[in-house]
Order: sequence, then structure tokens, then C-alpha cells
Amino acid sequence: MTNLIIFLVAIVIAIIGGTKTKTNIGVWGIALALILGFTVVGLPATKVLANFPTTLFFNFFIACLFYGFAQANGTMMVLAKKLMYFFRNVQWMAPVTLFLSALIISACGSDITASIMLSPMAFGLALEMGFSPFVAVCGIWGGSMAVMMFPWTTTGSINFGTMLGTVDAAQATSAVYFAGATQLIFCAVEFIIICLITGAFKAKGERAVMEKPDDFNPVQKKTFIVIVISLIILVLPNIIQLIAPNGFTQWISKNIGNQVLWAVLAIYLHISKCGDMMNVMTTKVPWNTIILTCGMATMFGLASPMGVVDTMGELIKSVPGVAVAMVLGFAAAFLSFFVSGAIIGPFFIPLVPTLAAVSGVPMNILLTAVVAGSGVSSVSPVSQGGASALTGCPTEELRSKMMGRQMTLAIINAIIYPLYLLLLTVLFK
Repeated sequence: MTNLIIFLVAIVIAIIGGTKTKTNIGVWGIALALILGFTVVGLPATKVLANFPTTLFFNFFIACLFYGFAQANGTMMVLAKKLMYFFRNVQWMAPVTLFLSALIISACGSDITASIMLSPMAFGLALEMGFSPFVAVCGIWGGSMAVMMFPWTTTGSINFGTMLGTVDAAQATSAVYFAGATQLIFCAVEFIIICLITGAFKAKGERAVMEKPDDFNPVQKKTFIVIVISLIILVLPNIIQLIAPNGFTQWISKNIGNQVLWAVLAIYLHISKCGDMMNVMTTKVPWNTIILTCGMATMFGLASPMGVVDTMGELIKSVPGVAVAMVLGFAAAFLSFFVSGAIIGPFFIPLVPTLAAVSGVPMNILLTAVVAGSGVSSVSPVSQGGASALTGCPTEELRSKMMGRQMTLAIINAIIYPLYLLLLTVLFK
């Protein structure tokens, strides 16, 4: 228990230190990991740095690099404008338009930046058509979150890669699809409820006046086709394999993963003049976020040798089996208020096989509790998801109001989602 307290204090120091000194929290995480390594565990620096998550780093990097071409040449922005224009004349559909637009862009792989691209248009649409700007925030955040867990998205591929360190490929694949499907239901139902409570479907504002967006230019068209092809290659073989198992689609599913495909296609986009790779790497790959995530993950790698994982496991195992997923989901949601969800996965996922064996809860549900549980509170304005949704807010007064409501929703989600996990446990156990 002493080491658990020391570990939690180290997390707080990293967050406060990075925030106060305006330096990357991940660098603090690495420094604290080295200090804890030789003072608490007795590990040399080389052993501590071996915890640096190279798989997580590569998954994050290659996904952002590939989809960065679509952001750099404007493909995703044109797609967003076309989606908004398509639904412009259906008054009651305006809030749903935001949700669906974010969902489609996120499903095309650009889940991390969907909210950023749509935020200015979302606030403009809400103010013009007379529904609450909070609905706009929830629409673009919820839409991007709804499909973010599927393995062909940036976040989904990171979760999948993290799971492979603990479970086999078949179990990881099953888990990310289960997490994706249940997250889609949760986000869609929550958004509908928010619209009903705020009266967004009955907004009486002016009908949105939008100019018809330009068509894709040749470069954007080629980029969009490449993205669609990548989605087909990643998704279709898995669907066929579920319906009619065969050797060919099994080989594709096993050997042509996200990393291989995105690396090859990124090179193709560069060679075919759809963008400059060096420019994409320097302007569209979120290096600060990657360093933060991987730096803190390095520190979280000490959780096992320090006995923190065992202590947490014993605490969770002490609860009734049916409530294990609920407790795990609440812990993940609570921690994601302070650190990126991508860090929480490597911390809790190693516990899952043991917890599944002890509690009898399917691993799909427990893995979902970790990866999706850490996402539901990301609507908080201090998290990447919530902050991204606010980028298009037109005034500071409105921003302050939205931040308060976002924090409230994040707290509500941290309470409601564990109850949703309890329901899933009862249904599927």
C-alpha cells in the first residue's frame, strides 16, 4: 500500500510540475520513473527506460502520419463541409447532423481531430438555428467518441496494440469490436437524451444558410479514395471472416494490420504528391501528446515492479464479481480526469486476465471497462477531447459556460458509465 501511495503522489507531481513549469508532463513522467526506479525498486536506468512503450509510440505516430495527409491537404475539411451542407435543410436534424458528421469523420480514421475540424461550424450552426451550444459540443464530442474504439481508428489501433501485450490477437480483436459497439450505443443514447432535455429537436431559429462547398480537388479526391480503400482492407476481411471463415481473408486479417497498411499508404501519398511527408510530420503529428502519453506510460511501467498492480488487483478482487467491471470502469474514468486515456490502458489491461478468471466476467467486458471507461470522461474541458470541442467557441463568456457544463457531464459519465458496465455484465456474464 505504501508503494501505491508513492506512485499516486508521483503522478500528481508530474501533472502539477508539468503544468506549473509549462513543460511536457511526459518528460516529468520519465524523470520520475528514473528516480522511482533506482530509489524504490532498485532498477538501473536502462531497465526503467525499457518500459518506454515502443508499440504505443509507433501506433500513435503512424496513425497520425497517415491521416495527417488528409488534414494537411484539406480533404477532411471538405468532407466535413459536405456533410454539414447535405443536412442543412432539415431543421430538426441540425443537432443530429453534428453527431453524424463527427461520427463519419471519426470512422474515416481521423477521430482525434474530428472535433477540431467541426467545432467552428458546430457553434455557428447552434447559434444560427437556436439550439444550445452545449448540444453542439456534445454532438461533435459524442460523434467522434462513438466509433473511436473500433480498430481502424487512431485510438482504436492504439488500444489494440496495447492489448496485444496481454492477450492474443483474437481476444484483442473481439474486445475492440465489443468496446466499439457498446460505446456507439452509449454515446448515441446519451446524445439523444441531451437533445430531448434541452429541446434541441424543437429549435425555432433561422434555417442555416450555407454556401455549397467546393468539390474535392484531384489531390483531395485521391487522398479520400486511399482512405476508403484502407478502411475496406481493414474492415471487410474481418466481416467476411465472421460470416464465412476462409484462408484468404484470415491471412489478410492476420498479416495486413493497421501499422503495415498505414505505413505503406503514407509513403504512397507522399510519392503521389498528395502532401509533403516532412511537413505532415512536423505540423500534423501531435508530438507533444505522443511524448506526454509515452512518458507517463514509462512511469506507469513501474506499476508492476513496485507492486502497485498487485495492490490494485487485490483491491478490485475484493468486490463482488458482478461489480468488477463497474469498479474498473469507474477507476479508469476517474484517472482519465488527470492523465490521457492512452496511459490508463497499459496500467489496467495487465490486470484483466486475472480479474476475468477470479470474477467470471468475460474479458471483453473488462477490457471495454478500461479502454472505453477512460474515454467517457474525456468531455472534460481539461482533457484533449473536451478541449478540442471548444476550439471554435466564439466568445470567452460562452466558453466559460460550456466548460462548467462539460465538467458536469464528465462527472455524470464517470458515474453512469460504470452502471452501464454493470448492465453489460448482467447481460453477457
